[in-house]
Amino acid sequence: KSNNRISLFHIKAHIQSGKTDLIKFIATTLMMEHNHKSSYVCTLADLQLWIQNDTRLSSIMRVFKKNNLLEAIKKGGMRIVGNTIFIDENDYGVDKEAIIASFLKYILETEGIMLNVVFVGATGYSLQDAHQNGLEVNLFTAELDENYFGIEEILNSKNFYDIKNYKLEIMPYEIKKVHKEHKTGMCIIRVGDRLAKSADIQKAIVERQNSTEHNFIVRSVHTKHGDDTTIKDQIDECCRDSINNFVVVFVVGALTAGYDFGDFKSSIHL
Repeated sequence: KSNNRISLFHIKAHIQSGKTDLIKFIATTLMMEHNHKSSYVCTLADLQLWIQNDTRLSSIMRVFKKNNLLEAIKKGGMRIVGNTIFIDENDYGVDKEAIIASFLKYILETEGIMLNVVFVGATGYSLQDAHQNGLEVNLFTAELDENYFGIEEILNSKNFYDIKNYKLEIMPYEIKKVHKEHKTGMCIIRVGDRLAKSADIQKAIVERQNSTEHNFIVRSVHTKHGDDTTIKDQIDECCRDSINNFVVVFVVGALTAGYDFGDFKSSIHL
């Protein structure tokens, strides 16, 4: 505990290990057993990720956009935050000039605020930062499920190709190899130059080479299609189609760190 008003907790949990579900479970338990209200903020400034988290968590807690958090508290008081706030993906935005740092400074220096602050992240960066500032933090480590498939497993997978070492030109042949083994599911390939045009070109090449294949779909995912579909809309459609089809997806840049494929994770073959 940093003082008699603010208690700091850190939950260390691996990437894609179910952190959001864990947060929801803790918040639900606090509500049902102790009548404690909770709130949530993710330090990643991504609108689609905020929508995803709001959809999953808003039934049990208030979900803030990080840019609105401090202003909302100053206007509405701590009653709108509740007894506990979860700061997710806490590895981002904890430097001295960041928004979350300003929030923490405010609650620590403002008399009358009583709050549990729970950091949740894959590293101990915020924990280290707290210790450097002389703050005591209660540390918890989430246990991994036996079926956990994380970064190390992905890197060691025979279906993972580092685009630094492979040219996109060879990917159609790798796709064909995967398609021989799997008739449904997804292949997700990132074009390294981050250009929508490149994704569209690769899409056309793979479509042409597989024009005689049945239930074979190729898509490029980006925001330059000229319609109102978001990245999440496009990815969700790919997931739905992958149930009964083999879907190849060319993405521009990297998908946001927190995007959740849910039950479709096991359907990603490349």
